[in-house]
Formats: sequence, C-alpha cells, structure tokens
Amino acid sequence: MEKDVREYVTCCKRCILGKAPDPDARAPLVSVVTTAPLELVCIDFWSAEGAHNNSVDVLVVTDHFTKLACAFPCPNQSAKTVARVLWNNFFCIYGFPNPIHSDQGANFESSLIAELLQLAGFSKSHTTPYHTMGNGQAERFNRTLVCIDNSTSSLETPRISSATGHSPFEICHGYQPPIFTHQVPAGGVPSARQMIRSCRKAWKSARSALLIASRRMSTQHDHRHPRRLHFRVGQRVWLSTKDLRLRTESHKLFPRYIGPFRILSRINPLTYRLQLPPAIRVHPVFHVNRTCPLCYPDPRTPSCHPVLPCLVS
Repeated sequence: MEKDVREYVTCCKRCILGKAPDPDARAPLVSVVTTAPLELVCIDFWSAEGAHNNSVDVLVVTDHFTKLACAFPCPNQSAKTVARVLWNNFFCIYGFPNPIHSDQGANFESSLIAELLQLAGFSKSHTTPYHTMGNGQAERFNRTLVCIDNSTSSLETPRISSATGHSPFEICHGYQPPIFTHQVPAGGVPSARQMIRSCRKAWKSARSALLIASRRMSTQHDHRHPRRLHFRVGQRVWLSTKDLRLRTESHKLFPRYIGPFRILSRINPLTYRLQLPPAIRVHPVFHVNRTCPLCYPDPRTPSCHPVLPCLVS
C-alpha cells in the first residue's frame, strides 16, 4: 500500500505542480553597465500608504549610473500623468536620458509616451513581460523606500552606494552637500571648474567600481546556478504562475506551474513565445527563467528530476 501511494503521489500532476521547487537551472546573469549620468534612466511605479491609510502612486525615476533616485507622488498611473511628471519634474531639471527603461505597463508603453520620447529625441527600452529582474535598478530602490525612516536621522550620513562607492549627489555635483557634512565645503561652494574636475574623478572611480561589482554579481550568480536552460522550437515546457494574475483560488492552493505549453518561436537566447490557450489572456513571450523543462520517467521507477519532478504520460 505504501508503494502504491508513493507512486500515485509521484505521478499526480496537481501534486507535482503545486509542490515543485524552483528550477536549479537559470539563464546566465547579464548585467547592464553604464559609464555616464543619464546614459540609462529606469522608471517604475511604487505604491505607498498615505496619511489617511489610502494608497498613493509614486513614480520612481532612477539614474542607472549615479544611482540618483527621485520619487514623485502622482494622482494616478495614467500615461498622461507619467508624461507630465517626467517632463516637468525630471527632464527639465536633469536633462534627457537615452534610453529610458521600464516594464511593459500600459502607462509606459502608450502612444503618448512614445510621441513624447520621439519629440525629445531619445529612445526607450523595456523588460521582458513578467520579468521584474529586467528593471532591477528601480525595483531595488523601491525596497529602499520602504526601509527609509520618516525622521531626519536617516539624512545624518551620506547614502553611499555600495556599487559606486560614492553618494549620487557627489557623482552629480562633485562634492557632498552641507546637510551631510554639517558645514560648507572648504573654500566655500566649489567653482564650476572644480566641480567638473571632481565630477570627472568621481565618474572614473564609479565606472571602475560598477564594473567590478557587475563581474562579482555575475560570477556569484553563475556559480549558484551552473546549469543552463536551452529549449528548441516545438518543445513543451511548464510555465511559472508567479505574477501572472491568473489565480482564481487561494494563493497557497494554486499550482506553481501550469501547462505544458509548446514553444512557438525563439525571440532571443533568453526569451521564447509560447502557445497559450485562449483562456489565458497574458503576453505569450516569457523569459527562460519563468519556464521549466518537461520530462517523462519510467513508470516502473518513479523518480525526481533535479529540475522538476517528472510526470508519467
């Protein structure tokens, strides 16, 4: 009886997809490296709690190189609001980035934003659908916003970036602001020539630090996930349900994977287009890390695949 139960549970599709661990295999980490301010600016929305326990939409704009981050409260997340806030509060103050990077939200991919970027003369890039790691810079600052204390004690020391070794203000202006040093810099406010010289020195130091940090993160990631996922057109794979907003039942009871679905085409080495049923109304292109290979064991010897427990056909 114990043997029959084990075989039944091992081959039960619902049990397997509900208990399946995350695959050990991952795509190699490809880090984005920038060398100058406004070379790449990332935008994303973050929801904060207002004074009356209501939800407040906050547009977060982060410069990828300097780590300079600005948070702008917005009445809503419409494309019109995004365009107005970007133009009035960022572009007219800091300049025009090239490109600007975001997820594939309708407010960021609208024709209004596209026309604004075209008039300004710079391009736009976006992440793979349902792949938040593609906009990691903005997502990381969203976590920082949650941890910032409301008191001014959080401003007593400069927020030095662990990646660049400098504060964003120092990279942009060439000196630390008086609020951090509690005094005006020696000799008063630096002259324009001194600021340019200090900025160039900080940029050079930040470039080296960012390159070292990028290589270190890639090495650590690839060491933890040495196995790679490679699929061919026509192959069937499982699809992760994380962030797909398909759950019509309890979050804990919904399966972690659904499918299997056939691969229709290969967009690039890291993204694939899947053949989804009409009932699943989501974007059919997914990052390889959101999929899982399908395999079939010998029914006489139930086993567990290192990536995902196999199913019996």
